[in-house]
Amino acid sequence: MRVYQTIPRRGGFQNFETFCGAPGLCEKCNKIVLTNFLDPNAKCPDCGGRFKYYNDKSLQSASKTNEHVFTWNTKSGEFILPNTTYWCANYCKFSLKFENSAIGINSIAS
Repeated sequence: MRVYQTIPRRGGFQNFETFCGAPGLCEKCNKIVLTNFLDPNAKCPDCGGRFKYYNDKSLQSASKTNEHVFTWNTKSGEFILPNTTYWCANYCKFSLKFENSAIGINSIAS
């Protein structure tokens, strides 16, 4: 079974200094969530739990390339999603991939 979800890209010319929507994994409800990377107090919008952003190395398998699926430069630093597989809580393995699209970041798990 393949699970496919589009995570809308957020942050643009009008709010790039205050908002950078980035995908993360909630440690409480195990959902992929989109929260503000620039907000140090951001919580899971579904359950209020803590989460890790997918730019965290512990959620990434070893990358075999220097290619990036997504990069966002912020005053807090860069948010980078390398072209690799990521931890999928549904399948309990590194099977999640991100793809860049015109409307957002696609997440695909199998």
